[in-house]
Parts: sequence; C-alpha cells; structure tokens
Amino acid sequence: MSDKAVKAKLVVICLTSLGVLVLAHTFWDHPVGMLSLLAALPPLLFTYYAYRLYRVRLEEGQHCMRQIMDLHVSTVEALALAIEAKDQTACDHSQRVQAYAVGLAQALGLEPEQVQAIREAAILHDIGKLAVPEHILRKPGVLTPQELDKISVHPLVGYQILSTINSQHSVAEIVLCHHERWDGAGYPNLLRAGQIPIGARILALADCFEALTARRHHRKARSLEEATAHILAERGKAFDPAVVDAFFGVVDELRRAGDAAVTRAHRRWSHADSCEVVRRQSAAAREEAAPPSVYQAISAANQEISDLYDLAQAVGTTLGLNETLGLVAGKVLQMLPSSAIAVYLVEGSELVPRYVQGVDESLLRGLRITPGDGVSGWVAANRQPVLNAAADLELVAGGGGGHTYLQSVLAVPLVAGEQLIGVLSLYDLKPNRFEVDSLRLLELVSRKIALALRNSILFEQAHQESLTDPLTGLPNSRFLFMRLDQEIARARRQGASLTVLAMDLDNFKPVNDTLGHQAGDRVLSQISQLLRSCLREYDFVARTGGDEFVALLIDIDPESVRRKIEQIRQAVSEYRLDGKEAPPAPLGISIGCAAYGPDGQDTDALLAAADAAMYRAKGQSKQAAGVFAGQVGV
Repeated sequence: MSDKAVKAKLVVICLTSLGVLVLAHTFWDHPVGMLSLLAALPPLLFTYYAYRLYRVRLEEGQHCMRQIMDLHVSTVEALALAIEAKDQTACDHSQRVQAYAVGLAQALGLEPEQVQAIREAAILHDIGKLAVPEHILRKPGVLTPQELDKISVHPLVGYQILSTINSQHSVAEIVLCHHERWDGAGYPNLLRAGQIPIGARILALADCFEALTARRHHRKARSLEEATAHILAERGKAFDPAVVDAFFGVVDELRRAGDAAVTRAHRRWSHADSCEVVRRQSAAAREEAAPPSVYQAISAANQEISDLYDLAQAVGTTLGLNETLGLVAGKVLQMLPSSAIAVYLVEGSELVPRYVQGVDESLLRGLRITPGDGVSGWVAANRQPVLNAAADLELVAGGGGGHTYLQSVLAVPLVAGEQLIGVLSLYDLKPNRFEVDSLRLLELVSRKIALALRNSILFEQAHQESLTDPLTGLPNSRFLFMRLDQEIARARRQGASLTVLAMDLDNFKPVNDTLGHQAGDRVLSQISQLLRSCLREYDFVARTGGDEFVALLIDIDPESVRRKIEQIRQAVSEYRLDGKEAPPAPLGISIGCAAYGPDGQDTDALLAAADAAMYRAKGQSKQAAGVFAGQVGV
C-alpha cells in the first residue's frame, strides 16, 4: 500500500471516530438524541467498512496491474531474445542498445512515459528482421542494391507487427523511424529533423554506437575513439545535434550501463535455464546434461539453415575436384565438428580416400577399402548410413597399420541419382560421439555433396582427356605448351637448365604398309611407354602428332643430355613389336635438342630450334643414328 493510501485511510478513521464522539457528547443527556445517535451508527459503520473494502479492492487491482506490466515487460524481453537468437551476428545487441537509449533519454530529461516507450522500442527495434533472409543478414561484404532494398523493409515490418499491440506508448512509431536521418536521407519515409520522433532520434544514435563498438562476423569492433569520431562527424547529418551533445556528456555512463545490462540479462537467462533443468530432473531424472534453452534451440535451428545455405553456395563455386573436396570438408566440419574427416571416392573396385584431414591422417590416407568391408565399405555396399560404429574396424578392413585413438564413426553414402560416388566419414576420439541429429544433418547434405563431387569428377576427366593423347596416354600438344611455359618460367626464376628434345621415328611407315594401321597403333603405344621409361620421373614427354614426340629434360647438364639421347636411340633400335617380332624395317629415331637460353627463351623459339635440329638430323645418314646435337654439343 502506498504512503498516500495509508494517510487517507487514517484520516477517514479519525474523522469517523471524531464524528461519533461529537454526536455522543451532544445527545448523551437527551433520550431522543441518544436514539438518533444509535440510529446513525449503522450507516457510519457501513460507510467505514465499504471504504475499507474499496481500499482492499483498489490494492488488489494495483497489484494485478503491476503483474500485467511485469508480464508485458517479460514478454517484450522474451520476444527480443528470440529475435536476437535468430540473428547471431548481433549477440547482446538489443540489451546494450536499450541501456544506451534509456540513458540518453534520461540525460535529455524526457518524461517517464517517453522513457518507457524508448525502453520497449529499443529492445524490439530489430523485430522486423524476421522478414529479412539470413544470407543477407550474415553477408560479410557490401550489400547489393537489391539486398539493401530487402533489408530496408525491416523498420516497416517491425511497425506493422507492433502496431497490432495496444499500448499507451508510441513504440511502433519509434521502431518505424529509427533508421531515418536528421538530413532526410534515411529510410523508409525520408523524414528529416523534427519530423522524426525524439525516441527514434535517440534510438538511431544508440543503435549506431552499439554497432560500431561491437564485433561482427565480418569485422572487428571499432575503438571508442573511432566510434565517437564517427558520431561527431555525423552530427547534423545522420543524428540530431542535441542528442549528439547529450551523448558526449554521458558516454562513459552509457558504456557502463550497457555492460551491466548484458550481465543482468545473462544472469537472468542462466537462472531460468537452471530452473528448467531442476524441473526436468525432478520430474524424470533421465538426462545427465542440461537441455538447451529455448533461445539456444532457436539459435541452433537458425545456424543449421545458415550452414546448409553456405554449403550449397560453396560447392557451386568450383569444378576442380580437389577444391570441391576441400570446400565440402571445411563446411561439414563447421556444421559437425569432429576429430577427423575422410571422403572416399569409388575408383575401380575400391574406395580410395581422396581427402583426409584431422587425427591419424596418415593412417586414413593409406586405406584401400573394398565395398562391404569395414565401416565405410559397409556403407558403400548397402548405401545406408552408420552411426557411432567402431573406428578400428575401418583400419583393419582397409589394410591400415598401427593403432588409432579414433573411436566412433559417422558415415553416409554419397549417391548422385543411382550412381555411388563414394562415402563421407566423420571420426571422433570419443565413443558414441555423434547424435541422431548429426546423422540427420549429414544425410540432408549428402546428396548435394554427391552431385557436386560427380560434376567435379566429370570435369576432371574431361579436362584430363583434353590434355591427353587417346592412343598413347601421353600428354598431347596442348599439355606440352602449358608445361613448357611453366618450365621456362621456373628456369628463368631459378636460373635452372631446361632442354627440349624433338623426336621423330624413322622407318615407321613400313609398319603401317606391311602390318596394317592397328599394328602401327600398337607400335606407337609401345614406343611411347619405352620413351617414358628412358626418362627420369620428373621429366616430361608428349606425343605431338603421328610418330612425333617432344620431351622436356628438367635441370640437366649437357653430358647427361648426351647419355639420355644415346639411351633412347639404343632402346628404339632394340624394339620388338609386342616384345617378340622385329618390325618390317629396323626402327630408328631422329632427335634434335635445344637448350633454354642459347637456343631460345620462349616456347615458340625453343620448339622451333629443336624441330630444326631434328630435321637436320633426319637428313644425315641412318648410320649416324639421326642425331643432331644443336647447342649442347651432341
């Protein structure tokens, strides 16, 4: 009961008592008067008790009103928390904005009703972001004009939501106008100066100050000095000059109030979650860990949608298989943190790990799994996922040696249409680490991943075929030009040597004329492998057409070039068709060589010099083996 109510009640009691005493004294010696006094007492007593009942009912009404107001405030805060849980880019944003806005309103001397309106508008000012797509809210870069149009609707959406709620405050109008600017360049209605409600002017500055000094996913927080400099620069442009002046007078207090508001909010949420845990455990003690709060559930659901969108965007940005595998693994680990990840692809009759990252990476890379064996093999053979299988089964089946500390496996098949592309497996050091929800999420993305990998595999195959001679399997002319450009750049950068060999078979035409073109194709294929075997592992040889070949000898001295040419000549002269039959005429090979630097410093010059040397060698007698040394002195 308030002090005023107590005083009023005492006054009524005193006056009633005084009236009774006066009447009793006046009529005490008059019998008729005494009867009148006795007749007047019941109405007086009735009046007293009626007033007392009125006071009780009034107090109950006031208590009920306070409860309704508390419920209203709690509802507003709960709604704001749900919105903030959805928008993970602005943790604690609303609590700080509310503290800043209320502090500014009080510093400006606004009426209590206006301060309360600002308090509610500040906590709900971003409610309209419910209508903004998540990928726009989370975009790290500059928004496009279309995205700006999409995000600029949130004040109007917030106004439409809040205007349906009966309130004595102008909360909806403040939310509608909090992105208007003092100079009229804001949105949504291009209001300027005094046309903007004072609450919206205050909220605009508070919102900007919090956004500048808070960290976001795409940038670091600005210092207090940088934030205040920006606000000062926008005085009379974005912000009301009077509000800016008041802000600089209380900026330190606002910062402390913001920190205190966040601390109180966290303490309140933690207490509510703890009460919920106790209630659940007392009802049925079936969970060891605390269940997530409703706000955590909202945040987790929103994060899942965002992760799925990010994955869909990422896998469509590249066609290279290695790049796609790296992107997929990164996004999956972001959604489902694990100790290790492996992506197995079907190659022939085996599953081969094409991408591995994490614990025991070397062991997993060495696995070769037959469908049906081990965890990933069983998943591939049955096209069914596996949850929390034993990791050591994978190593035993795949032929991996050594001991692993990995214990649990979550694996799903990667199927595109009806084609099995491979298996995606997550490993963890803890037993039974993965939940049913983890399996659901991984299955949800597996088909998208499978399609992306299939496209990358087809692209890689097409790219490889475009660079490969189909008859011999050697690189073709296109690949030769690419590789020669790379080796010239390396030789120029490192000062290394590079030698180009242009080679042409001698006496090849009689093979086609006598034995037929199929035999000729076999000869070319076998000679290609013979040339490959004569070169070092890091040298390069390509078929440029017909019976012509080009080799690149990397970082080699002239004397080694002589020996390599002699080795090739000897191998070709001893060649037998299919390893048994001598060709109709003894095969030979004409070789011309050119060195980077003396004979040319670019691709065209080196190939031209090597070709010229090879044709000069062809003009020499076959007894000289058709070798022309060029600049290396062979």
